[in-house]
Amino acid sequence: GQSWEIIPASIDDIVVLSAYTGDTYTSLTVGALMANITDYQNKYVQLDNVSVAWHYADYLFSVTDSTTSLEITAFVDYDANVSAGFKVGDKISVRGWVTFYDENTNGIPDDGEWEIKIRALSSDYGLTPDDLAGGF
Repeated sequence: GQSWEIIPASIDDIVVLSAYTGDTYTSLTVGALMANITDYQNKYVQLDNVSVAWHYADYLFSVTDSTTSLEITAFVDYDANVSAGFKVGDKISVRGWVTFYDENTNGIPDDGEWEIKIRALSSDYGLTPDDLAGGF
């Protein structure tokens, strides 16, 4: 087959219409996040050095810290930047998008739960201290 390639005559011919600079994350404790969760809906948060409270799989777990008895679920997109093989009690740092998940399969609206979505193809992550330090 045939393909086309567009090559500018020089870099002077390139006009940047917009530039993606990455997401801006608000660094919080789990307690501060949960106390004001609606303020952070659809925003990006960072939870540093929190504890894994529940672990179904590396793509679905919850975290907490010493500031609260509450937990927040983390749901991980396929191929997102997340450590493998961590377990309950391990320390992890999380970056992601706060959302209210309600699949509404039972006919009761708004009975879902808050979660942090760790997205693929983003600067989100769920990393253990070793992986965060570059020990991949």
